Amino acid sequence: MTGEIIANRTGEAYGDGCGAAPSKHCYRLFGVNLEQVPPYRREEKSKVIFRTMQKHGADALLGQETGRNWRNMPQDEQWQERCIEAKLFRPASSIAYNTNEATALQTNKQFGGVVLTTVNDLTARLSSSDKDDTNLGRWTSMLFEGSNDHKTRLVTAYRPCKGGEIGSLYSQHQRYFRAKGEFTCPRKLFITHFSKQLKKWHDAGERIIVHLDANENLLNDEGDMSKMFETNGMYNPIFALHRTTKGTPPATQNRNTNGANIDGFYVSHGMEVIRGGYFAHGEGIWSTHTTQFIDVSKSSLLGKNPPDLNRVFPTRLAPTDPRSRDKYNELANKGFAPHDFHNQVADMRKMVATYVKDRGVNLDEIIALHHKLGTLNIEVRLAAARKTKKLTVGAVPCSAAFTKAMDKKALWILTVRWHQKVQVSKDKIKRLAKRHYVGNIFDTSLNEALDNLSQATKEYIQCKKIETATELRAKERRPLAEARALDKGTTTEGELKKMMNIEAQRKLSRRIKRTLGTDNRKPVLKLFSAHTGTRTEYSDKQSMEEASIIENEARFSLAHDTPLMQEPLLSEIGLMADTPTAKSILNGTHEPDEDTDPYAKKFLAALQFPPHLVGVPKAPDFISGLENSKFWKGQKPKGCEEAGLSFHHHIAGAYDPAISEADAALRSAPNECPFFPELWREITDLMIYKKEGVHDVHLMRTIQLMVALFNANNKRLAKNTMAFAEEHGTLADEQDGSRKRRSPVKCALNKKLTF
Repeated sequence: MTGEIIANRTGEAYGDGCGAAPSKHCYRLFGVNLEQVPPYRREEKSKVIFRTMQKHGADALLGQETGRNWRNMPQDEQWQERCIEAKLFRPASSIAYNTNEATALQTNKQFGGVVLTTVNDLTARLSSSDKDDTNLGRWTSMLFEGSNDHKTRLVTAYRPCKGGEIGSLYSQHQRYFRAKGEFTCPRKLFITHFSKQLKKWHDAGERIIVHLDANENLLNDEGDMSKMFETNGMYNPIFALHRTTKGTPPATQNRNTNGANIDGFYVSHGMEVIRGGYFAHGEGIWSTHTTQFIDVSKSSLLGKNPPDLNRVFPTRLAPTDPRSRDKYNELANKGFAPHDFHNQVADMRKMVATYVKDRGVNLDEIIALHHKLGTLNIEVRLAAARKTKKLTVGAVPCSAAFTKAMDKKALWILTVRWHQKVQVSKDKIKRLAKRHYVGNIFDTSLNEALDNLSQATKEYIQCKKIETATELRAKERRPLAEARALDKGTTTEGELKKMMNIEAQRKLSRRIKRTLGTDNRKPVLKLFSAHTGTRTEYSDKQSMEEASIIENEARFSLAHDTPLMQEPLLSEIGLMADTPTAKSILNGTHEPDEDTDPYAKKFLAALQFPPHLVGVPKAPDFISGLENSKFWKGQKPKGCEEAGLSFHHHIAGAYDPAISEADAALRSAPNECPFFPELWREITDLMIYKKEGVHDVHLMRTIQLMVALFNANNKRLAKNTMAFAEEHGTLADEQDGSRKRRSPVKCALNKKLTF
């Protein structure tokens, strides 16, 4: 805007206030020049990046000038490790920097560089990522796919400023292009190359959202960057929202005295930006550049307004922590006491034993008591788990002393900048001074401010050593190791070493997965089904579930058309196989009718029980408390049907004899008596990908999540059946799964090589 009077040169916020979280119908995008990411993840500036994202509900960070040669950074200081340590939910990142000269640099510093990080539900929609093909790290992008081939690309870019020393980013780009025989200014080449890339993405049907540091005043409509974006059908949404009503925005760099906006968002026409604005200087992510944000409607970014994905939060019950499970078992037993629960469990044991012996008890009474005890068991133990432990996941600072020291340091940094005529937010200075300074802070001199800053910095460093040098996890580690050592009869140092090794293995596993590109496990967000006669896409929860139900009913009801499910065999054998005909089949005395299906005849003949095994005792149906404890102590927490208790509850309960006996009785009763508990009848069918990117429902895999106790019984039955067959030599030789010194993988390989 040539000739426009810059009306606002203050460092205050501009546009809409960011607030704590965006509307549930929007994604919030942050854009900022990071002005060098600290080399260590535990430096406060590094923490503030992620803390600010969490505080304001950001779904993506589009950052420029990371200033790091990530190849020379230690593994623990990599960007993704910082995201994980900051407890970001579903983080995914794409980083670009100049790798043409990075190998020659012995330092971890590298001018320029960009980073794009997404979190929360937005990550689940990630389709692919892309980078500047010159490997100069000028931009990186992520493509997100919604319904009906609706695609949106997020891009973060950095255009070098002109001149600088030999090692400057401009000089690096200049050397690269001159080696290719191109002597045009790298800043002009950026515009040419970036414009071609934007056109390529647009031609592919993609909508685009860009945040960049252009190192050029974007308020100037006649500027090269402004014209480039206009040519590509893109506009600045924050200017569009507020420039008419709130005047010209302030400078985006606090040392700029000309009101230049060198940082900004640009979006394709058709993108619906609901809100947007600038943080005040000194607020948001720490940088001399302002933190900017826009709230983009989910419907314009993904072509629909998708439901929120389920988020799994940490459990309060930690069965591997003796302190946690002991407290849980104590609380559970206290909850059981008013109901005389354990005595009722003993009564049910006696009733089941009587029924098994001579049917001297009505089965309906056992079923009713089992349901009553099962329901009470769930209610009491869920309540006990809620009181077991206070969750502290490290997402926010927990030290009041450290927060005070950090605020005092920030106060005097801003005051010094104000005295030096650097743009800062006076409102923020007033807020901090109200808490940490007596009097009018603006009456201080520059020398007084510098002295106070020096003192505040010393206090901050000292406080940091005391309060934050040892992270919360490290503070917890030794007491936990002591508790485990006491429980297992080992040494504290041995348990500490084991815990450190496990953590190292986890980090190594994450790095391997990132390297192989297998660390981004995606939920099923859409599927295709042809049950209506036409292959149709389904992307909302209800329609996806309906299509899955239709597919699963068709898939798992194929046996209904087989001879054994047709008359007369259906009536002769029965659904429970408890008829005289069923017994004769097992005895090998059954003579099928002449018109019986020939394959059915072969199958029925194969069902004869081996004569030499008649009378051989099998594993008992009775499950003791000791057996139950042994089983659950060997299990690791995993997913199960939410209608019952999770694995965490049963593993922790295995360490208390009374609670383990209750679990054993609830498992054993249906095993010994012919009934199926009502509490076990809810089973969740979960659709997962067989192959990444194949969304056709008939090519997906269905897994079933059962109630944990039902799952345990099924495992026991399978294990006992396999062990019995193995012991007596009746297991088929081609059965390779779940057998010692056998591998189903080798079996599959042999089949592939043979057939």
